Amino acid sequence: MKRILLFTTLFASLAAPAWAFDGGIQGQVLNAQGGPVPGATITVTAKDQEPLAKVVTSEDGSYAISNLEPGVYTLKVSSANTQQVLQMDVVVDSETVSTRADFRFTADAAQELAGLEERNPNIFIYRIDLNDLRNLLTLFRGPNPTYIPAFLAEDNYFGAEYGAPLLSFQPLRPRPLLRDWRASVSATHQNSALNARNFFNVGPLLASRITSYNLRAGGPISSKASLLLDFGQIFNSGMVNGNVQTPLVSERTPRAADAQTNAIISNLLKAYPAQLPNLPAVSLRQLNTNAPRSIVTADGLARLDVKPDEKTSIAGFYSVNQYSEDP
Repeated sequence: MKRILLFTTLFASLAAPAWAFDGGIQGQVLNAQGGPVPGATITVTAKDQEPLAKVVTSEDGSYAISNLEPGVYTLKVSSANTQQVLQMDVVVDSETVSTRADFRFTADAAQELAGLEERNPNIFIYRIDLNDLRNLLTLFRGPNPTYIPAFLAEDNYFGAEYGAPLLSFQPLRPRPLLRDWRASVSATHQNSALNARNFFNVGPLLASRITSYNLRAGGPISSKASLLLDFGQIFNSGMVNGNVQTPLVSERTPRAADAQTNAIISNLLKAYPAQLPNLPAVSLRQLNTNAPRSIVTADGLARLDVKPDEKTSIAGFYSVNQYSEDP
């Protein structure tokens, strides 16, 4: 009895590998450039079931899943180098022959654009398929070539050999030169009525005014020349402080015996201010007083710029500066 039981157990252990399934799935995982992807995770699931197995690709990107019953399996491939997840339904028909299933990741355009924007956010990329018109005309409409006797610069001939209508450009019309001219006007006024104190005044605050204006204009006078004009004036009127020597009270009356001589001396004394000396500590005849003064300043310029060609520039400059003071 023991010999029969031992023989039965040995026979069952030897026959067990024959009952196992040799069918499976094998293949390779590649990146967008066609290179192998090592370390990618492949998950195998049957329909409406938990994952049956997980395998990791080798250094050459290959993988193999064995001992699968005939049926339909879903394979999901993920990798740490990309956010893409590839999925494929694979049918295993045979119990002894492995089914081939290869995977290939595509270029991650979103990541490439995001990386480019992080490096320089001022660069914008527009992906335009220039073959859309060609495919549309050849696949749906068919070729309808157009005879073009001459290629003109103002026409667009893209797709004309397949019947696309020619797109003409409207010629640019030159703008009037006067519309490109720019001008500015400015003026300022300063009045002693709003001043608290003038440094050059002695005694009460005296009247003073400063008025200025400026005119500027510039623009093209031809397609290769431009002109700039600028003119301004400043009017300054007020009082200026100074020290002079004036006669004393006792010296302001002529004492000559001749009346004609007294008249001449009297006229000369009128040239002195009527004010009496007020700085005896400096000099007996020292007078610190104010006198009116008017200043007019004028500045103007004209500049002509000429550019006969792309490599040559010529500029002419003329300026005027005028200054007058009274007294």
